[in-house]
Amino acid sequence: MSSDHPHSMGRCRAAAHRRFSARVTALVAAVAAAVATATAGCGTAGSEQAVDPSSGLGPSERAVVVATSACGDAGPSSGSGVALSPGRVLTAAHVVAGSSSVTVSGGESTAEPQRAEVLAFDSRRDLALLSVGRPPTTAVVEPPVLATIAEDEQGTIVGGTASGDVPFTVVDATTIEMDEVRGTGRVRRSGYLLEARTLPGDSGAGLYDDAGHLVGLLFAVSTEDGTRSWATAAVEIEAFLADDGVTGRFRCDPEQSELRAIAD
Repeated sequence: MSSDHPHSMGRCRAAAHRRFSARVTALVAAVAAAVATATAGCGTAGSEQAVDPSSGLGPSERAVVVATSACGDAGPSSGSGVALSPGRVLTAAHVVAGSSSVTVSGGESTAEPQRAEVLAFDSRRDLALLSVGRPPTTAVVEPPVLATIAEDEQGTIVGGTASGDVPFTVVDATTIEMDEVRGTGRVRRSGYLLEARTLPGDSGAGLYDDAGHLVGLLFAVSTEDGTRSWATAAVEIEAFLADDGVTGRFRCDPEQSELRAIAD
């Protein structure tokens, strides 16, 4: 692992990406039911975003803002998110941890913030799934294609609440070890060290390759170098949506200022 410490918060290659589109489509549909051929391309980071022909969507149409109000002694915060399907938004768990209420707003200029519920929360992967009663954006009807990305490949972090769209280059595809969200132990997960200038508030923004595939979710900026950022890999998103290791539904306890599991 690099000496850069994550803080929660080249040239184009025709490499073969491992795609999860068929399985993830089923997983997201299953999550929604239980609780209620992307184009090939190669361009430089920061170029026009690719559009998924199956849905006609670009990554920016999935970008949402996630805002929270305080729980107990926790302060308000805001972050970013990715709309997976109608009423379902993926974000970083630390964005919503310790919150008494959560709202989601989309990219549509007329869209007002909508109340959201923390549907699933994984403190090990730093991932959370939100349920939004009224979808903040009406454009998203199908889940994104998930893929992997390799060292030295490029893409774009899309829709960061603080930074907007930011180009990135993968410095290292690695196993990340860091503190568990709202926990006392250390956890390990697949992720990426990126060359990218991001800011607090960008956590939860999606990473996309040049073909428009979702390859990860931003969760931190390095405390030692402002040009380095960290992201959770798409393989962890896939496992999270499959309910592998999800810690369950949560509610805010103002006295403890933390999220506690609700027994099924």
